[in-house]
Amino acid sequence: MVVDEQFRLHPESTAYLDAVRGMGRSVNTERNYAYGLALYLTWCDERALSWSDPGFENLLRLRNWLVGTPLPVRGRRVQPVIRYRKDG
Repeated sequence: MVVDEQFRLHPESTAYLDAVRGMGRSVNTERNYAYGLALYLTWCDERALSWSDPGFENLLRLRNWLVGTPLPVRGRRVQPVIRYRKDG
């Protein structure tokens, strides 16, 4: 599920994830899709963009942000490995 800062469900995301579940996809697939949707919605919200019509230039900015921003650190290493999303 995808919620806003007041913990209200995002209706369109919820409907999409319900459709993914209805197609018989795995729980892990649904979880990954929910993560991606939440990331996109948060990115749009922080920039005061309409999630349903962000515009081509803003989608390019999103892509560059995704590729250029390090992923969260995994584990408890003293010197964590900095990881990035793939350019593809």
